[in-house]
Amino acid sequence: MRELLVERGLSRELEAQRDRLRREALRRRWPRDRIEQVLDRRDELRALGILEALDREVSVRAGVIWNSLRGKRDALDLFAKKLHLTRAEAVRLQKLLHLS
Repeated sequence: MRELLVERGLSRELEAQRDRLRREALRRRWPRDRIEQVLDRRDELRALGILEALDREVSVRAGVIWNSLRGKRDALDLFAKKLHLTRAEAVRLQKLLHLS
C-alpha cells in the first residue's frame, strides 16, 4: 500500500510539473519568444503535448507576414525585422514553415 501511495504522489507531482511547464510555454510572448521556442525546443514542446498548437499559431501568424512581403527584393530581411529575429532564425523559420 505504501508503494502505491508513493507512486501516486510522484505521478501527481510529475503531472503538476508538466502543467507548470505547459503554462510557461504558452505564456511566451509573440513574436520572438514564441518563435524561438518553436525553433529550438521542439522535443520539449512535443513531450508537453503543445507543439502542434504552437506550430499552427506560428505558421498562421508568420505566414500572414511572409505573404505581405512576398515579391519584395529584401523580403527575408523584412521578415526577420518584423518578427524580431536574426536573419539566420528567419531562414530557419522559413524552412520549417515551407515559405517560399
